[in-house]
Amino acid sequence: LPLDQRRVIWPRLSNRRESMSGTFTGHLSEYTGRSSDGDTLTLDSGGSNTSPSIRKGLRERVEDQQIDSETRSETCFLVTYFYTHKVLGSEPGEGMSTIDEEAFVEKYGAYLQMHSCLSYAAAVRDESAITHLLEAARHDPSHRDTVKEIKRSNDLLFYDSGKISAVLQFLVKIRYDTKEERRNLIRDMCVSAYPDIQPWQVRKACLDPVRPDLESVESRIACSEDCMEDMYYLYLSH
Repeated sequence: LPLDQRRVIWPRLSNRRESMSGTFTGHLSEYTGRSSDGDTLTLDSGGSNTSPSIRKGLRERVEDQQIDSETRSETCFLVTYFYTHKVLGSEPGEGMSTIDEEAFVEKYGAYLQMHSCLSYAAAVRDESAITHLLEAARHDPSHRDTVKEIKRSNDLLFYDSGKISAVLQFLVKIRYDTKEERRNLIRDMCVSAYPDIQPWQVRKACLDPVRPDLESVESRIACSEDCMEDMYYLYLSH
C-alpha cells in the first residue's frame, strides 16, 4: 500500500484493543522489533471520514493481494524490524547502510509501527529519519485525533506511546507556540514520554537557533531565548 493509505492498516486510538506484542525499551541491544503502540490492524481504520466506495476499493486492493490480518501484522513487524536494524541501526560500512532512508519510508512507510520507529530513531539520534517518520504519521487517523486533543487541552493530558508522533510534531515548533499553557503541556508530556522522547530532542527544540522556515503567519515571533531556556531546565528538573 502507498504511504498515504496508512489508515487502512493503523486504526484510530478509540479502536485500539491489544498490543502488536512488544516494545522498544531504550536499549538498542534489547530491541525486538515489536511495537507497544497498542494498534491493531484493520481494514476499517479510516473511520467515518472515508467514503464507503473508497473503503471498498482499499479493501479489494488488500484482498487482491491475498493478505489476511495475521499476515499483515507479521508484515508490519518485519518491515519495522528491518527499518530499525538495517536502515537506521546499521553501522557505516555495513551492506545495508547504503539504503536510502527517506526512499524506504516513502515506499514502505504504510507498514511501519510508528512508536517503535520514532523511539528507535531518537535513541540513535537520527534527526532526518524522525522528520520523515513524522511526515508519514500525518496520514494516521490516530495522529490527527491526538493533534486535535492536544490543541483542545490546556491543562493536563496523559502520555501514552500512541501519542508520540503528535507530541513530537508540537515539540518541533514549541518556540513558535503563542500559548504558554500548551507549551507547558508539551513539556510535561515530554517528561512522561522518556525514553521514547530523548532529552536531546527537547534541548534542540528549545535551545537551537530560530528557524525562519518554521515561522507561520499566525506566529512570526518566536519565544525569547530566556523563555525557552527556562522551559528546558524545568523539563530537566522534573
